[in-house]
Amino acid sequence: MLQLTRLGFTLAAVSNCWVMLFLAVSLEPESRLNEDLSRWSLGLLLLFAAAVAAGLHGYGAALNDLLDVRRDRLLHPRRPLPSGRLSVQQAVGIAVLCLLVAILAAVAMGTGPVLVCLLTAAGILFYNLTGKHLPATGIVMLGLIRMVGMFIPNPQLGFAWPVVLAMTHTTFAAAVVYRLEDKRPRLRPSERGGIFAGWAFWTLVLLGWMSVFDGMNLPNEPLVWVGPAVAAAIFAAGSWAFLYRAQRRPGGRTALAGYYARGSTAWLVAYDATWLLSSGQWWPGILHLALLATACASVLAYRPGQDEGRDELPYVVST
Repeated sequence: MLQLTRLGFTLAAVSNCWVMLFLAVSLEPESRLNEDLSRWSLGLLLLFAAAVAAGLHGYGAALNDLLDVRRDRLLHPRRPLPSGRLSVQQAVGIAVLCLLVAILAAVAMGTGPVLVCLLTAAGILFYNLTGKHLPATGIVMLGLIRMVGMFIPNPQLGFAWPVVLAMTHTTFAAAVVYRLEDKRPRLRPSERGGIFAGWAFWTLVLLGWMSVFDGMNLPNEPLVWVGPAVAAAIFAAGSWAFLYRAQRRPGGRTALAGYYARGSTAWLVAYDATWLLSSGQWWPGILHLALLATACASVLAYRPGQDEGRDELPYVVST
């Protein structure tokens, strides 16, 4: 069950929901705060947000394996479903249970979170049925799913720069993994243009959203950009190093892709931690640093050739 739901990747999804919850509670004006959040303590809200994120992630992972079970019988016979360690009926039950957990946790946070949760689930379903078979569409969809999922705790939030950064990171990293794995069909110039156009469109949508809700900046937090900018620079340098190494050692690209996919997912937690620390929220930032340490430990524990990983997986950066 843990292999099927890819529990090791869940931390990034949980972290993304938590950072938006912390920002909503501490920095958003009351006019932009989800009123239903005031009914619960912060501890319960963190529990609800974690349940939504983990439930959607498990739903997407199980759905992905169910739809690919015939192909996996030929190409990856050791995975849970083709190996017989889990039956198709059990996998269906796990997918349904994960989705129900996500919806029920969203219900506790109000009508808006429920609608956004259902929209995210619909995006995951579309990705698994259609999007992952179209390289450019699938890569953009991964960023879009990440973007929509972060709005679940407080759909009317105004300061959406963490969402912009996470969506950009996911889209870019998915394209890099696609190249490292040398997948077919290869990304042609038109498809690369389509990826850029899709990213640019949704970035403009988010910028327009922030303009409407007057959330382009935080006047009382002038240093809020410092940490995320440093984290983004480190990730860019690391990506360049991976691509350079892949060109020098083309035979080891599959292993590099596995490390890069896991490392890129873990680095989403680093962004969240830096947003919080740069805005002066120390204990939430330290909490996210602990999540980051756990996520990095899972990356270091990865060994090329492990069969529990997947490629076409929403809430993970790889397509």
